[in-house]
Amino acid sequence: SVNARALAVGEIMRYRLVITIPEGTSNNFTITDILPAGLSYLGNSRLSFIADNAMTAHTDLAGADNDAVPPTFVIPVPSTFISIVGQNISFPLGNLVNNDSDINGELVVVEFNVLVNNDLTNNNNTIHDNFFSLSIGGVAAGQSNHIYSRVDEPLLLLDKSAVSDTNWMYGDTVTYTLGLTSDPASAASAFNLRVVDRIPDGLTFTGFTSTPANWVATS
Repeated sequence: SVNARALAVGEIMRYRLVITIPEGTSNNFTITDILPAGLSYLGNSRLSFIADNAMTAHTDLAGADNDAVPPTFVIPVPSTFISIVGQNISFPLGNLVNNDSDINGELVVVEFNVLVNNDLTNNNNTIHDNFFSLSIGGVAAGQSNHIYSRVDEPLLLLDKSAVSDTNWMYGDTVTYTLGLTSDPASAASAFNLRVVDRIPDGLTFTGFTSTPANWVATS
């Protein structure tokens, strides 16, 4: 996990799965990726066959035989070529025939998007360990290397103050100042911030100013 990719909560990450396919026929060619807790499958799955000779596959996957990297062929949805059960994302591509007979490697490439969830699973420095496996004819045929990602959450400093004169009278205007800054030790940026402040009983919100000026207030 030393080389884990830094991710923010709410960020979208794209995985690329690359498999060297043996020459000849591979029945029930199935790729399975078990997503770590804290990640959700978003879709936009694409497929590419890379070979000197045309790969024989289901007619619905013919468009994937274009040697494109990154893949450009969108796997049909819904279809029998994507199966999602909990965190298990499978790509049962059916029977594939690699028609090459040379020393070059032929490839199957799949890409898809995942979301870093905003939930209790993801905290600062949470590590996601992801890999995929391959089965051919229902038999395990290999497992990929591991790819790691790390959740980086921002560290923020909050401060609230009021005008120095606290001997308020009916009809007075009371000014509160809310300060929000990034802790110098923070290793990540914060996005889509929402600051909630409860106004004491007896006071009514009348307006605000902010720096920068693009904040919006609701009450």
